[in-house]
Amino acid sequence: MSCERSLEVIEKTHGVCRVTTQAVSNFLQGQAFVTAQITAAGAMHFEFVKVTGERDVYASMFRCSGVGCTQVKDPKTNKIQTSCPAAQCNMTCEVGGPDESCTEFVSSQIAQVGTKGPGVELDDCHFGECAPAGARAHVAEGSVADFALRNESIFQESTYILAGFYGVLVLVVICLALALYYGLSEYYSLKSCEHMVAGLAPAHLEPVPTVLTFDQVGYTLKDRTILKGISGVAPAGEILAIMGPSGSGKSTLLDILSMKAKSGRVSGQIFVNGQPLKASFKQNIGFVAQHDMLLPTLTVMESLMFSGLLRLPQRLTMAEKTQQVLNVLHELQLVHIADSKIGNEVKRGISGGEKRRVSVGMELVTSPHALMLDEPTSGLDSYNADLLVQILMDLAQARKTAVVMVIHQPSATIFAKIDRLLLVCKGETVFSGSGHDVQPYFASIDQPIPPACNAADYLIDLLFTHNMKKEEDLRLTLEAGRVAKEERGSVASKLEEGAMAPGAGADNPEEDDDAPRSLADVFAESPYASQTQREVEAQREPVPPLRQDSSSSTPRSRPFLLKKASSLRPLPPTQEEVKVEKEARVSWLLEVSVVSQRMFKDMLRKPTLVVTHLMACVYFGCLLGLLYFQIEMDGIAAIQNRMGIFMLESLFLAFTSVSALPLFWLERPLYIHERSNRYYGTLSYFVAKVFSDLIPLRVLPPFLMSLTSHYLVGLRGGMHFFTYSLVLVLMTSIAATLNLIIGMLTRSIMSGILIATICMIHLILLTTIFVNFDTMKVAFFRGLRYVSFFNYGYEALVVNELAGQHITNFNIPEGTVVLRSLGFHPDFLYFNTFMLFAYLMAALGTAYLVLCFCVKERR
Repeated sequence: MSCERSLEVIEKTHGVCRVTTQAVSNFLQGQAFVTAQITAAGAMHFEFVKVTGERDVYASMFRCSGVGCTQVKDPKTNKIQTSCPAAQCNMTCEVGGPDESCTEFVSSQIAQVGTKGPGVELDDCHFGECAPAGARAHVAEGSVADFALRNESIFQESTYILAGFYGVLVLVVICLALALYYGLSEYYSLKSCEHMVAGLAPAHLEPVPTVLTFDQVGYTLKDRTILKGISGVAPAGEILAIMGPSGSGKSTLLDILSMKAKSGRVSGQIFVNGQPLKASFKQNIGFVAQHDMLLPTLTVMESLMFSGLLRLPQRLTMAEKTQQVLNVLHELQLVHIADSKIGNEVKRGISGGEKRRVSVGMELVTSPHALMLDEPTSGLDSYNADLLVQILMDLAQARKTAVVMVIHQPSATIFAKIDRLLLVCKGETVFSGSGHDVQPYFASIDQPIPPACNAADYLIDLLFTHNMKKEEDLRLTLEAGRVAKEERGSVASKLEEGAMAPGAGADNPEEDDDAPRSLADVFAESPYASQTQREVEAQREPVPPLRQDSSSSTPRSRPFLLKKASSLRPLPPTQEEVKVEKEARVSWLLEVSVVSQRMFKDMLRKPTLVVTHLMACVYFGCLLGLLYFQIEMDGIAAIQNRMGIFMLESLFLAFTSVSALPLFWLERPLYIHERSNRYYGTLSYFVAKVFSDLIPLRVLPPFLMSLTSHYLVGLRGGMHFFTYSLVLVLMTSIAATLNLIIGMLTRSIMSGILIATICMIHLILLTTIFVNFDTMKVAFFRGLRYVSFFNYGYEALVVNELAGQHITNFNIPEGTVVLRSLGFHPDFLYFNTFMLFAYLMAALGTAYLVLCFCVKERR
């Protein structure tokens, strides 16, 4: 045999060469290769294989072995002539088997290899040799052995680069985590709150007297009118209570006044101190939802500081922000529980009334010009409800803030404290005015409130009863009209038949024009409605309406006679314009830092998930280490065991990453509430979420698993370990990000887990170990290999472990050849690792877009 590159054997070399003899390639019906083992004693072993299919899939055809072989170098051509006089060749393929090229003709042509025939020429040889520990090999520069060693050094160089990148990434993450933890720890370490409150200093947030006016506000959703021309005034320093039965549109009106995004069409006008409401005023509105949106693991002080750090202007110093938080604690009577945790149903914390005051305090920290509360007293006992309303009254008077709250059925004590009342029913105004005018007005329309009855209870019952009576009257009227129509038809038929003379029968009385009248119609014709409209007009400048609701412009057809007049106190106009300066928000880095630290605090105070992940990965790594303890690179079992280990690890990490799905799903209401109230930006939350989830749950657990399994199993050492752990971390991070996306898109946790499981099974199926894509007939299905990140990760793990390895007691002793025969690409380690990074970046980008456009507040 001859090879174009020089072949110098030290002790025993292994290699692969391409057969350039065309006759051999012809009778094998494909490109032929030779795997060779040559010893310095002259023993040689050659195995001839051919390539089948479009990609590198190898099939063994025959092998030749001999002893006493000699090598002679031709000085002119620089080729090495190898001859084996006693070589014996045997068929390795099965004649008549599935390979049609394996025929008796091949057996007859084997005589060309050995002592007979012109011989076989080889080219493109890749040889390598394993020497004993401490042995020094002298290899001629430019020889095949030297070329093989240089290939090995290139492979090691790529491993060093990947390991170096991994080390730098880990170092950056650790430094960032330490900076986040120690950089903001001082903001939350306030132990002696009572002592600090004793020396209150005024915060640099001047109160601005604010009067909120709304005129003819309407709302229509899918051809259904929810609100019909609601008007009213919320004066500075007073509480406007919106009352009405369930489904009357109270919360919808509050959302519109709070400038919440609505799905339907909004009409009417809203003014602030006589000026049209601008979008920039939204940052000066505090909104308290009906349900408390608090993190149960934080303390009261930490919750308020979280709001203050993110929402107070950047111009304030940290001491001023802290003082503002302490002021709010003092005003809401929360100083004694400042260091108590919020708690939840599982782990008890503060009481329900205290939670509601904390929710109010998170909005009061910013000193809003207008405060909106959606049923703040719901679920509270009478004492806590009365205490909360009294605190709101004191705050409204002290800060000259317009307070608007939806209240369902307050107690008599709370009702007496209400400054102004807006009573709505089915989207229409039933009463609007001072709380002192409620009894005189309803007495004037023959609906007096009994002296020993709670006025709020009576009004709600009245509205329900009136609605039911109106619906019953309407039903009877329609029924009467139907009967009358039938009777008129019967009379007409008899007239036509001549059986009845004209004018005979009934006296035909005139129809009654007094149709059932609603309480909204009655109020619209009262002086109280006129007074409310005058107050609205006095509080605003004349500007053209934004949109006119047709339902609110219908003229009233019947006059109204006031039976008992009441004193109508006009509201003095306030034309002082609220100057809304666009305050500079805190920096993006501070937003990420504050949100990240809160997430880490929450995770550390309920460490079950983190500890479970770490223990599960360590356990599974030890289990694999015991099952495959110190496996050797011997025979086909070496390949089978290593591929099994990598697949089991991939499956384990893929399905444990489903824990990322409920993490956001559980936080969805909190995120939507805080995002709509302008606590932080979407990007800030997303970066903090990814950072707090990836490090403790997607980096440490797979690294510990790789650390335990690697040394117990006896996998490839050195820098190959860092590549091995890096690939596992990337695969876990990608799987977790995909589950995070599914958690954002699904509303049900059970359906989300099912969808995530199905997606993971499909991605795992598209892996080379299960499907040989080279044998697929349809080109589209062959391209599916690029869809699954498991394919990139699994191939990287297998190549990192087997490429360049020598396998003993196996027909194909070179790991590289084995990988190619199985459809893997031994030279794609760089490519696969890069694709994993690209896949991760694409998944994170998709998750951010989903968070921006699919997770929004819908009201």
